[in-house]
Amino acid sequence: MSGVEDRTRAALDAVTRQVDSAPPLPLPPPPERAAARRRWHAAPPWRRWAPWLVPAAAAAAVIAVAVSLVIVKDVSAGQPASPAPAGVQNTAPRYYVAIPGDMANAPVGAPDAIVGDTFTGQLLATVPAPAGWTFISVTAAADDRAFVVGAAYDPQPPAPVATRWYLIRLTPGSTPFATVRELPVSLPAATRAGAVGLSPDGTELAMIDHSAAAPVALRLYAVATGAPLHVWSSSAAEMRKSGEPEGYLSWLSDGRQLAFGTFGPALRVSLRLLPVDDPGHDLLADSQPVWFTTAPDTVNPTGERPFSCGGSFAPSALVTGNGTTVVCGASAIFRSQAGFDPDDACPAVPPWNAEGVLEYSAATGKLTRTLYRGESGCTPSDGPVELLWTSASGDAAIGYVDFGGLTATMRPFIRFGLITAGKFTPLPAPPTITTDPANTAW
Repeated sequence: MSGVEDRTRAALDAVTRQVDSAPPLPLPPPPERAAARRRWHAAPPWRRWAPWLVPAAAAAAVIAVAVSLVIVKDVSAGQPASPAPAGVQNTAPRYYVAIPGDMANAPVGAPDAIVGDTFTGQLLATVPAPAGWTFISVTAAADDRAFVVGAAYDPQPPAPVATRWYLIRLTPGSTPFATVRELPVSLPAATRAGAVGLSPDGTELAMIDHSAAAPVALRLYAVATGAPLHVWSSSAAEMRKSGEPEGYLSWLSDGRQLAFGTFGPALRVSLRLLPVDDPGHDLLADSQPVWFTTAPDTVNPTGERPFSCGGSFAPSALVTGNGTTVVCGASAIFRSQAGFDPDDACPAVPPWNAEGVLEYSAATGKLTRTLYRGESGCTPSDGPVELLWTSASGDAAIGYVDFGGLTATMRPFIRFGLITAGKFTPLPAPPTITTDPANTAW
């Protein structure tokens, strides 16, 4: 990193700490509505160039940031955060950023992002999107202080297109608690961003983009300048053989490797690792598969099924930060649903299924341990446990099971919490868990 960039970043942080409020973010003229409404196929379920900023340009960038801050409402201003439940304080990140919604509005995002306390459920700040824009995605750095949200203009179903990105920075104990600024990152024309991942130190942003006329590409940008750093791509024909990249993209803790997932034929899910320092440009040839599974097309609800990461839907699987383990949501059916009432999500019958988390070696692909398994007579409405975060070692995960919603009269409920070795600790669910995907980042 250059001295100029160091000074620029320091100045940006100073502005962030000192500005309490600012006028609404000035926006350029709205883009063509036809472009904003471009439809694209929803993702399956589940190099440097550019001169470094010269000092004068760096100063101008700092001034621009000062006037481009969006007003953030600190809901908890002056209120000390409630203590976390005993035994979980240092197990998972304290803060999250979420884009509220439900199954009805998930395809079009929300006008606000919220900052919440993982352990208490306390709402700490509300970040409004600029007028005419909607937040549709969120990713987090490893420091639990930096988050990037993607925004779409005049979003339209079935899936909106993010064309702007904003950095939300948290400063606990300060006023304001949260600040936000637009990032100078821009995708090539006629592409749409799928999965997005912020590097552990918050300095680089990775995106997987798709286009009807161009190969699938994974792009890397500098957060401070928006400069493109590297791009890897593969043709549509090549991707079909191994599976299209889906909504999962994350960084390993070393900040030099990216994990991404593909979803292919026969519901085969594959996770791959890509070294970001690799000089190559082929997304498949330069990445290595570390884990895959095949989920059955159908599941007989009265038949037995072993405890596994398969199921009627693609499993939720994450690569741990140390790169050694794959953590996945698992389920099982071990007896008939005798006495099951189709209008009761959790009838008073003996347990007939199980939900939990399994861990696999990223080196061998073999099962290494069961992190957690719980049994119930409840009916999950969408496959196994959905995982949203995991620790670098895989010793802890945040996830949920969505029970119910199978019939009009069934009362759905969410079982959300922190999963550790042999233990499930319930936590207040963020107001995003019923969306698909669940737009919450830690």
